[in-house]
Amino acid sequence: NQLVRAPKYTANFTVTDEAHVFGGVLETTASYFLSAKYYQDVNNRTFQPAYGTLNASAVLKFPDGIALSVSGTNLTSAKVELGFYASANADLIAYARPAEVIGGISYSF
Repeated sequence: NQLVRAPKYTANFTVTDEAHVFGGVLETTASYFLSAKYYQDVNNRTFQPAYGTLNASAVLKFPDGIALSVSGTNLTSAKVELGFYASANADLIAYARPAEVIGGISYSF
């Protein structure tokens, strides 16, 4: 049997860039996390399938202190198990949120 909640491999890839555009500085970041399948119990009865999640963000900062931002989490909408409880009657699973995108405007002085 495979060790409980221990995927055979995981990987994380992150890229970051900065560019001068529209009179400001644009900072972008993207991160991809990859996980192999893993089992939730010692009998290898239930498992989390392999999955990948993508998170990304962009911030445009202007010299006058204004910044525009947008970011997204789990942009792949991967079905990721956060919690698992096995009992004689049923298995209970709590999942991570699906894709979420938010934006913002800020001012620094």
